[in-house]
Amino acid sequence: MNVVGLTPIIPIVFAFALPLTSILIKGNRKIVQAYALLGTGLTLISAFKLFQLVYSSSTPLVYTFGKWVAPIGIVYEVDKLGALIALVTAALMFLIAIYSYRYLEHEEGLEWYYTLYLGLEAGLLGVLLTGDAFNLFVMIEVTSIAAYALVMFYRDRGDSVTAGFKYALIGAIGTTMYFLALGILYGAFGTVNFADL
Repeated sequence: MNVVGLTPIIPIVFAFALPLTSILIKGNRKIVQAYALLGTGLTLISAFKLFQLVYSSSTPLVYTFGKWVAPIGIVYEVDKLGALIALVTAALMFLIAIYSYRYLEHEEGLEWYYTLYLGLEAGLLGVLLTGDAFNLFVMIEVTSIAAYALVMFYRDRGDSVTAGFKYALIGAIGTTMYFLALGILYGAFGTVNFADL
């Protein structure tokens, strides 16, 4: 797997492994926070390598997952602007993780916060790097679910849960409209790959 496919995969692997890791380390807060910093740090390094690779190339980088070609397979296509935005996103997510280290020092459920946070980062990077409209829908859903849950992180505060519910409701309407448009797009053109459209 090259750096194009690896950049959004790193945070999702860290996100899925964090709850299990937290059980194994018996919820040690410092290790959970260090683990999240490691995940966002490795993602930043990967995004920087991607940025270097794209800027040294004269054409956009294309990566197909599982050797399935478009329009059947998942394709990531990265141009110079996409690589720059992915690098900025990864850098901001790393800085926010550093800030969260102190801000959430006395909060409960830290492993769930960082699981959602890493899922949010993976979704955002997936949105930036994808090369087809259906995978864009999937990545928007990943980003949205993590964002809704992060808004509702303080479950004991009524306004947090209310805000998260409203956010999820509006997001569900938006993604439903996108999905319907995706069906119309596929019906009209027979593909949802951006390069083919």
